[in-house]
Amino acid sequence: MTAQEQVPESPVKPQQVPTETETKREAKHDIKKDDASTSSSVDLEKSAMPTADETATTQQTVFLSLRQKVPLVLGLCLAIFLCGLDNTISATAMPAIAAQFNSLADITYIATAFILTFNSFIPLNGKLCDVFGRRAVMLGGISIFLVGSALCGAAKTMIMLIVCRAVQGTGASAIFVCTMIVFTDISSLEDRAKYQGIIALVFSFASVVGPLIGGLFVDHVTWRWGFYINLPIGAISLIISIILLKIPTPKGSMKSKLARIDYIGTFLIVSATTLFLLGITWAGSKYAWRSAPTILLFIIAGLLYIALGLYEVFYAVEPIVPPHLFKIRTAIAVYIGAALFLSGFFSLMYFLPIFWQVAKHTSATVSGLRLLPMPVGLVVSSSLATVAIMKLGRVKELLMLACCLGSVGIGLVSLFKVDDSIVMEIGVLFIFGLGLGLCWSLSVVAVQAAVELKDLATATSNVNFFQMFGGAVGVAISATVFNNSLGSRLVGILPPDQIPIAQSSISFVNSLEASINEQVINAYVEALRVVWYVQSGIMVLAFVSYAFVKHYPVRVEDLKNAGGAM
Repeated sequence: MTAQEQVPESPVKPQQVPTETETKREAKHDIKKDDASTSSSVDLEKSAMPTADETATTQQTVFLSLRQKVPLVLGLCLAIFLCGLDNTISATAMPAIAAQFNSLADITYIATAFILTFNSFIPLNGKLCDVFGRRAVMLGGISIFLVGSALCGAAKTMIMLIVCRAVQGTGASAIFVCTMIVFTDISSLEDRAKYQGIIALVFSFASVVGPLIGGLFVDHVTWRWGFYINLPIGAISLIISIILLKIPTPKGSMKSKLARIDYIGTFLIVSATTLFLLGITWAGSKYAWRSAPTILLFIIAGLLYIALGLYEVFYAVEPIVPPHLFKIRTAIAVYIGAALFLSGFFSLMYFLPIFWQVAKHTSATVSGLRLLPMPVGLVVSSSLATVAIMKLGRVKELLMLACCLGSVGIGLVSLFKVDDSIVMEIGVLFIFGLGLGLCWSLSVVAVQAAVELKDLATATSNVNFFQMFGGAVGVAISATVFNNSLGSRLVGILPPDQIPIAQSSISFVNSLEASINEQVINAYVEALRVVWYVQSGIMVLAFVSYAFVKHYPVRVEDLKNAGGAM
């Protein structure tokens, strides 16, 4: 079988695999069962035979040599790096942007516009990968992202910048989903933890250094270079993808492919997700949680989600969110668990820098650097996850271990004090990073092991959707807990008119006289401690969710003789 040769449309049965090499390449595609499958040989043989719906998926699966994989993986990682970078790079640039456009009230939309489109279009991009092929979606995603970046850098008004950030998010969503699917296409099941770990490392590292790079551009050049920097890096990724991304394109006319897109389902899920995330983002900041606009957003979003479920079950020919995936216990458990775990990760990303800047008077740049032990821990655990899968063939227990590490990590963060040493902080964040690496890399593997081959792209994009959705909701929950807790603690320390200022301005806190400043800092530390308590509890719920994951064979030797879920 050559490097570019695609997997045969009629996989051989496990008992008929003649060589270990062919087994490693094809065993995963020989056996696919859902949670309702039995372990009988008759059912096993039936599940090994591809259906007509699986043809497009098998045609997009290729196996590359190491020499072919390395440059392709590097090129795709560059694109993933840009996605993570632009998720946070504007954080330290916002004051400079607000000053230039004289539009402080709209500053939060710079980040919100990117997050909304990034999350909302994840399910659609998973479907487009199946309909039009991975290559077309990846090239289109990079191109849209680069156009959005160029327009952001050239923005003349705040409105133009916000709209172009939404364009960026749309392209980044396609890049992120397609990269995870491509890494699935070019690797065996037992190797996928390694590749998903690479994606997690690059994305989280880029998210951590984003504020640092943004701050450097603001201080030494201009905030516009925070967007222009994407152009040369993205161009390299685009060229590599054009040359090396040779995933076969599904056959069929453009008319037939367009007919396969679930337009109504796409509209419903994008609208519902956008309104829900807007409600989460605005609640507690722009509007009160009990205000009419907030409640109305949640009600409309809920109704749209209900309409989506009904339409997908009863009317959609090719649902953008296949209902049968939510009948698989493992898929549901992983979706919920991944969302809950990423709630803790994004909360640490957003609120630990506040602790350092207020309690230890560090700069935004230094605060970003102090988060680096997390991606270091992620690298270690992602590497160990691959070894553990090859040795043990178990995923469920590793996911539960991830939640234990995550819960311990956040629990120890709740013990942080003003006078703690940096060595303690490094150790605690490293522990959490170990859990993050296991969760991020193995969640996708667990779902892919449980679903049919034809559902790989959609199931993978669903994991991405729930991870990012959980992160966004988790940050909103943490923000509400923090603001309420801090506000109540500042009563009696500051005059009522100064409390909102102290909640939103670190520079104001640092400008207070020494005795009051110390009390306000203690209030900040205690309010953040409540956030970590809440996130520790959420991590325990993630552990419970992962406990419902069923064991599926993921090693080559297990796949050769497996009879279904165990």
